[in-house]
Amino acid sequence: GISRFSSGGVERKVAVVFPDDPQPGMPVVFNFHGLTNTGSDPVEGSLTQIQAEAEVNDSVIIMPEARATSLPLIGEMLIWGILDDEELDLTLFDDLRTCASSELDVDLKKLSTWGHSGGALWSTAMLMERSTSLAAVVEFSGGADFSIPGLGGPYLTYSTPERQVPVMLTSGGSEDSWPQGFPVFD
Repeated sequence: GISRFSSGGVERKVAVVFPDDPQPGMPVVFNFHGLTNTGSDPVEGSLTQIQAEAEVNDSVIIMPEARATSLPLIGEMLIWGILDDEELDLTLFDDLRTCASSELDVDLKKLSTWGHSGGALWSTAMLMERSTSLAAVVEFSGGADFSIPGLGGPYLTYSTPERQVPVMLTSGGSEDSWPQGFPVFD
C-alpha cells in the first residue's frame, strides 16, 4: 500500500506492493513516475496497475513520489533530482533499498529501475550513480545531456557507470514534445 517515508529530512509518499502470496527471494523494481503537476497523485494513480504487475511478475514494486520543485515558466512540479540536485533522491533510493532488504524477503541482486519521461531521466541518473546496485534499467523516453529553455543546462551530464548494466531504452516519435504549445523537450 501507500505510506509516508522520511528520508534525508523529507517526507514522501511511497507505494510498496508485492504479490498476495509473496515468495522468498523476490526481485525488486523501482518505478519512477514522470514529471507531473503537484497534486496529481502519481503514486495513487498507479497503485492498481503496479499491484497487478507485482502479482504477474512475483516481484516487489516500490514507487516513491518525487519532490515538489518550482520550475521557471512552468510552476511547481513533481520532479526527480535531474537538475543537479540529486542527493536527496539518491538517499531515498538507498534508504528504500535498505528497508526492503530488512523488511521483505527480496533478492537485491535482482533490483531494477523502470521510468517514463522524467522518471526515465532519473533512471539514467540511477544508472550513473548506483550501477553497483542495479541488475537492469528500463527507460521510456528518457536520456541525458538535455537543456531547458529559460532554465539552462545541460543537465544530467552522462558519465560511464562504474559497472555495466543491461539497459532497455525506448522513445516516442520524432514529433513528440512536451508540453504541447510551447515545447521544452522534443
